[in-house]
Amino acid sequence: MFVKDYQGAFDDVRKLAAMGVEDAFLFWNGGVAAMNIKRFKEAEEYFTRLIEHDTAEIKYHLRRSIVRDSMGKYAEG
Repeated sequence: MFVKDYQGAFDDVRKLAAMGVEDAFLFWNGGVAAMNIKRFKEAEEYFTRLIEHDTAEIKYHLRRSIVRDSMGKYAEG
């Protein structure tokens, strides 16, 4: 059985980031987990870091836009 423990995943990502781990997969998981637990500011930060890592990846821009829309930042979305 697959359990969606977004809070646990978010906590794990924060611990790894605090230890200095810089990885696109980590930022992606952190952003998605943060979105699912409605921690939009943190999700925006993770997706922004991904965009800084790879500006050509459209899905990073799309997810950040979705997060910004959820935060009411329509002009920035």
